[in-house]
Amino acid sequence: RKQEEKTKLKSAMMTMTKNPFHSISASTASLLAATQETFLHSRVAEACAEHYQDAFHVMFGTIALTFVLEIWSIDTVKGLLSMPGGKELYVKSIKANLIHYILIGIPAYIVAAIRVRRRTPSSHLESALLIMGLLFSNSVQYYLVHRAFHASPKLYRYHKLHHRFNEYVPPSAGNAVSLVEYIVGYVAPFRISIFILPIDLWSLKVGMIIISVFHLINHTPKIEAITQKMLPSWWVSTHDHMEHHRKMHCHYSSPTFDIDAIFQSASDLLQKMIPDRARCTFRNRRSSTRGSSFSTPSTNGARAKMM
Repeated sequence: RKQEEKTKLKSAMMTMTKNPFHSISASTASLLAATQETFLHSRVAEACAEHYQDAFHVMFGTIALTFVLEIWSIDTVKGLLSMPGGKELYVKSIKANLIHYILIGIPAYIVAAIRVRRRTPSSHLESALLIMGLLFSNSVQYYLVHRAFHASPKLYRYHKLHHRFNEYVPPSAGNAVSLVEYIVGYVAPFRISIFILPIDLWSLKVGMIIISVFHLINHTPKIEAITQKMLPSWWVSTHDHMEHHRKMHCHYSSPTFDIDAIFQSASDLLQKMIPDRARCTFRNRRSSTRGSSFSTPSTNGARAKMM
């Protein structure tokens, strides 16, 4: 046995002599890898803990505001419950709100906040511009997604739940949407806006609060007349969005900048700038190029298919 131990020790010494840094480098590499992994996990956990409080305040603040507006709109809620299938629809609405705000909204906010590098803006002017940029970017993206849902019967199935609230639209209907619509139309615009804009944490939080508040306001019929009088024409009012729920083929904008009105104003300005003769020439050239094979389906036909 002593001879065997001497042989093993001699072999180990020979290995160390041939490559004296082998065992040291291996242990050091293992230690560094473990340290790096622990550090990474601690940084992620620290970042999540840092932004969780803000996410909690924004999401549960929105839930609290929804509850207050829902109580204020109790007549609308009673009308919905009196409809055939209204109780089941209202239960679906409450479930969708809780799932979207808590299970999706909080993690989505934390992930978005982690991507933001700056905590505060350099000036009040910069903060105002970033918030307005965030609101406008969100409005444009939601407008495009919303139009796509209405333009395609295949996509409309993901939007159909929201338009079951047509006669009676309580505030909770604002987030009574499918999971696909919530991710594509509500969450994704924030992520894209963060890549486009040099946003900071404070501006992100304020922008998200403004969007959440006006999203609820747009689904509160009791203030329809007030918002129509007080808000400017380039801002979505409750009346505008209620008209969309009633007619379905107009006022696709929500919840802040009225992209429909902005596009219409830009179109009117373009018509004033371009002479009538130039516009006619352009239309004739376009129609002759495309020919008669191009046709646009009627709005009523498309709506009939969707319904």
